Amino acid sequence: MKLSTAFGILCFSFFSYSVISAEYVVCTEKGSDENDGTVEKPFKTIQKAAKIAGPGDTVVVRPGVYRETVVPSKSGTKTSPILFKAADGGNVIINGAEEIKDWTLDTGKIYKATIPLLFFDSSHNQAMQ
Repeated sequence: MKLSTAFGILCFSFFSYSVISAEYVVCTEKGSDENDGTVEKPFKTIQKAAKIAGPGDTVVVRPGVYRETVVPSKSGTKTSPILFKAADGGNVIINGAEEIKDWTLDTGKIYKATIPLLFFDSSHNQAMQ
């Protein structure tokens, strides 16, 4: 076997098995889902990163409360998992429930709040997923 042929096979083998991985950053306070998910331009939601992350990718979630349902669109593999991890230096809370605000006293010790109809939409309700 010629040396150039052996080198070509070795290069092909190396590149065909190497995985190109990406890191996406999420920040609920300063992010936007229109951004590209970099440190400088993070996503706002974990779901945006989950939608595009693939095998070998890492999603770094900055501290904050994330009120969302996260459904990854792809699966990782045994050797190239998709890793979701909290950024150093804070707490990350993922809560699938929406926060209800503007409670008012109705009568006695009973309070009430008006919530939008989309609150019951299946895309916002984990029980209906």
